[in-house]
Amino acid sequence: MTAAEIHECLEKLGKTADEVHTSLLVMGIRGERWMECQCPIANYIKSITSDIRVSVCDEGFDLAGCPGVLPLACQVFVDTFDRGRYPDLIAV
Repeated sequence: MTAAEIHECLEKLGKTADEVHTSLLVMGIRGERWMECQCPIANYIKSITSDIRVSVCDEGFDLAGCPGVLPLACQVFVDTFDRGRYPDLIAV
């Protein structure tokens, strides 16, 4: 899967951070705060690519050395998730 295809899938999660949250919640995708390889967005990318070599930062992602840019809604989601919003997506 290319970075552009991943970006397209991420865009389908929603146009706002709240919509991204709802999409991930419905799919049962959870993650850990401040963990670039275990956040909900990284875990979502792993679920659609079957590749465990994923990391996510504030603005982008890296899939096994293939970098890409996160859609704005996902960027905002990552930032607000790390700051304590959306506790229902924290992996237990």
